[in-house]
Amino acid sequence: MEKETDEFITELYRELYTKLLIYASSALGDKSRAMAEQAVQETFLIACRKSTQLTESPNPRGWLFNTLKYVIKNMRRENSEMILYLEELKPLEEKGEEECLSPDTLYNDISLGED
Repeated sequence: MEKETDEFITELYRELYTKLLIYASSALGDKSRAMAEQAVQETFLIACRKSTQLTESPNPRGWLFNTLKYVIKNMRRENSEMILYLEELKPLEEKGEEECLSPDTLYNDISLGED
């Protein structure tokens, strides 16, 4: 990345970080400041990777906010997928701990074959 591009992104970061963080916190339902910070960091990572698109945009600030919206959308989708995955695991939790950890349960789908 060129020095002027780097300085431009740094300037945008200083100017918009708090606004982007507030937007992300609101959009994520104030669930976690860490998630909002992660979303903003991911937004600026994308800005660095796509610096040409950012600098050539007629509205770089709007470009950043739109990028943040997509980052948040992806985070929500990933969280939904994780929740669905965890829901699939619930039947294991309903079994007793001993049954879940027994070798018969853990390895019942592995065929050892005959020697």
